[in-house]
Amino acid sequence: MTLTPIGAGAALTERRDAGRDGGQSCDPASAAPMIRALVERAGCAGSRAVVLAASAECAVEFRSTPAPAAQARDAAALALRESCGFEPGADPVAVTVLGRDASGEPPVTHTLAAGERGAWARALIDEIERAGLRVDAVIPPRAVTIACAASVARQTHGAGLVATLWLGEDDAALAASEDGRLLLLRPVDAGVGRLVAAMTRPIMSERGEVRLTDADAREILTCTGVPAPGDEVDAATGLRGADVLPAIQPVLQRLVVEIKQSLRFGLSDPDRARAALRIDGSGALIPNLARVLADEAELPMDDAAPPSHGHAPRRVEQAEALASSLNLLPRSAVTTRASGSARRGLLVGLGLAALALAVDAGATALETRSLRLKIAQLAPIAAQIEASRTRYVSASARYASAQAEAARLAETAPARANWGALLADLSRLTPEAIELKRISGAYKDGEPIAAVEGAARAESDEEARRAISDFARSLGESGLVSLATLGGVRRTGDEWAFTVEVRLTPVRRSPGGVAEMEETP
Repeated sequence: MTLTPIGAGAALTERRDAGRDGGQSCDPASAAPMIRALVERAGCAGSRAVVLAASAECAVEFRSTPAPAAQARDAAALALRESCGFEPGADPVAVTVLGRDASGEPPVTHTLAAGERGAWARALIDEIERAGLRVDAVIPPRAVTIACAASVARQTHGAGLVATLWLGEDDAALAASEDGRLLLLRPVDAGVGRLVAAMTRPIMSERGEVRLTDADAREILTCTGVPAPGDEVDAATGLRGADVLPAIQPVLQRLVVEIKQSLRFGLSDPDRARAALRIDGSGALIPNLARVLADEAELPMDDAAPPSHGHAPRRVEQAEALASSLNLLPRSAVTTRASGSARRGLLVGLGLAALALAVDAGATALETRSLRLKIAQLAPIAAQIEASRTRYVSASARYASAQAEAARLAETAPARANWGALLADLSRLTPEAIELKRISGAYKDGEPIAAVEGAARAESDEEARRAISDFARSLGESGLVSLATLGGVRRTGDEWAFTVEVRLTPVRRSPGGVAEMEETP
């Protein structure tokens, strides 16, 4: 029995019959009449049931862990409980291993974890059992979809890198694999049911408004598939491809975006360049769908037939397989059945009743001991993490204090000068008419000062004075100099001697304590 926000259905494994009612909620109370109708229609009252349903708070998580199966399973369960707040004993959490890649060191274990609120599951089971069924397992539908995608993806030996979109009735999953090794697996919130629902909305054709039933929409998808704009879709109603495409385009676009984004962030550029797209599940039965999605996603289409050939039995088989390994039947349901067994046991003997009650008590004690063992195993790791955190906080405080002290010293430290850069500037700015005689440096009131002494020779006194003035002005325009002052100019023989006092732009130490290049004159 499948209960989803889009619809509900009952599938009997023995007869392979199926029925669906659209538009029903999977809320236990509102779903009760629908459940009773399905049981009555199928004539299966008194049978055992595996229920595919999920609440709004249900969590399903796929993980790839480089660890042995047992450790990977424990890590997945603990991570799901921690991230979603599922209470041990009250909210059921289950983990199953989907497979393990033989290549790689260490080998990667693929797990599927699911968790549900116990109160919701208990309410759903009560409604189903009132309708006349005995619930053996509760499994989220998305978990079955992910398991199907992983199963078919691991069968791609020798096909190169294949991106398989398992398109189910209510949801989908994209799995990329090569030679049976899973590279990524991501759920997709779209399915064939979305396409059907889009086509049952009013569609305008040349003859007017057309309203398709659920059955009509499914028949068109199965027979015509995704049409071209000029294709005739339904002769009776006059629908053409151009009329239907606007209705289903949002769903198709959602699938294309999910495919492109998943491969973009899940595969490397070389791997993505050689990936081919394959459609499986119910979507494989829709003509032209694989070609349209491959073209829009800019991927080549894998021509091999999908492993499931689009038929439903694989999904039923996956659900049956997960019934024992990913069962979210709450403990309260098990306890109730154990209590019922105890009451019946009183008619036979108190010994059998005590045994039935001990089964539940033993299971509870076993789970408690298991959790305590895991806590004990994780305690040393937690202690190491806490010690590392304490050391980090202490080091951070010392670093911040050192930064503050360095900033304070930088403000009070005497200024420094980049003397090497000044000498290079003097060499560049000195014209042929001037000869530098002496350059000295000193600190005056904490600021770097340079005295430049030289002499100018020219054909006339006017040219000599002009050369000295231009030289002093050029020094003042240098980026290394904050002020250049021309001192005394005097005639000594056939040359004019001068002195220029240069106040350098100071260079202070940075807050980090690293000074810029400093030279001694």
